[in-house]
Amino acid sequence: MCKKIWAVILVLVLAMIAVPVTETVAAEKVSVRMVEGDYDTAWGFSEGMAVVEKNEKCGYINQSGEEVVPCQYDWCVSFSEGLAVVEKDGTYRYIDQSGEEFFLYQYRWLDNFREGLAVVMKGDEHGYINRRGEEVIPCQYDWAGPFFGGIAPVYKNRKYGYINLSGEEVIPCQYDEAGWFSEGLAVIEKNGKYGYINLSGEEVIPCQYDYANSFSKGLAIVKINGKKGYINQGGEALIPCQYDDAEEFSEGLAAVEKNGKYGYINLSGEEVIPCQYDGAWEFSEGLAVVWKNNKCGYINQSGEAVIPCQYDNAGSFSEGLACVKKDDKYGYINRSGEGVILCQYDYANSFSEGLAVACNGNQWYVLTINTNESVNENTNDNTVSLQAPTVKTSLVNITQTKLTWNKVSNASGYDICRATSQNGTYKKLATVSSAKTSYIDATCKQGDTYYYKVVAYDASGIQATSDIQSKKIPVVQMD
Repeated sequence: MCKKIWAVILVLVLAMIAVPVTETVAAEKVSVRMVEGDYDTAWGFSEGMAVVEKNEKCGYINQSGEEVVPCQYDWCVSFSEGLAVVEKDGTYRYIDQSGEEFFLYQYRWLDNFREGLAVVMKGDEHGYINRRGEEVIPCQYDWAGPFFGGIAPVYKNRKYGYINLSGEEVIPCQYDEAGWFSEGLAVIEKNGKYGYINLSGEEVIPCQYDYANSFSKGLAIVKINGKKGYINQGGEALIPCQYDDAEEFSEGLAAVEKNGKYGYINLSGEEVIPCQYDGAWEFSEGLAVVWKNNKCGYINQSGEAVIPCQYDNAGSFSEGLACVKKDDKYGYINRSGEGVILCQYDYANSFSEGLAVACNGNQWYVLTINTNESVNENTNDNTVSLQAPTVKTSLVNITQTKLTWNKVSNASGYDICRATSQNGTYKKLATVSSAKTSYIDATCKQGDTYYYKVVAYDASGIQATSDIQSKKIPVVQMD
């Protein structure tokens, strides 16, 4: 009789316990450095510098989060070729990374340098200067674009054409619209139809499309009668115009839309991932963001859902990490879906040049991927750091293991994570407040061995993970 009662109690206890498994914890390290100063917003890094804004003025911080160019300008852009355009009191000028200013008062507007030249505006006309400030291509165009591959589109007398770095008009201004050259061809428009020209100005693909995109990886998206498809550089329709929408190929696949749903095709036009998603992005680092039922996750190139659709928003993977949004907070995951930094920022952007920026309120942080050393070893005075908790385990009964740890200074809370093998995937069992220093895992099974980690985290998202502790649950023989 006693054995039956104990068996019933055990079944009921296990049935009533439901542990949500929502996140896993990664081994990657990300340094989080507080930025001095209350900023309203911050941009991504370019050439080691990021634009920051405070009280409707902008400046720049470096990779260490130091404000090397004070917030004094009305308008700023990212650095390009060592210089950036800024504007103050209606006057444009260039600055270098030390903040030194270079004035060119004769111009109404300045653009960033590309391929050694920058577009400038004098009166209502555009031309180009070199890095010495010399006007090497006179201001004579109604509009002028930056150089790419030694060629730039220009606009004059209501027509587009092209010039080279010497200012020679290599293709006359004769088109209604013109794009940049890509893979030796450029999109042009004539009489409401789009086609392609080569670098000699020859119309190698006739103007016959309702829409046309630049070539990428040998293919270009074109549109006829409201449907999109792909052509090659010979103008051949390799993939017929049958899709409501289509994106460029990335890593051998392209997202396409049919009847309101998105899927992926390969370079042969085969639908290798069925059109079943509400939205789909291009592949990056082997994974692509897809949307279902107002949530997004990631699939691999076989169409397998490797990271479930659980996020409110998600970015493409960059430098091994992706920025995701959950419950109105941002964080970062790796390609296994493990949380590298918890979703607790009010804003965060993708990694670029090994750096990203994030904020909570007006407190901004510079995030750095740290592959060689522990985050806690960073000794800079502005760096947020935590000590890893020291964990002990003890058996409460045949279904419960108790974890205890020391209180960690600056911690905002603790994640309790468990795996069934030492090198397995550690799933989060629970999150407890910083006031707690113990937790009881009431979901243990007789005869099993469990491995535990306790992850301390703070308000900036930095984490410190304990060493692994294990506990084997004994098998109790009942007579």
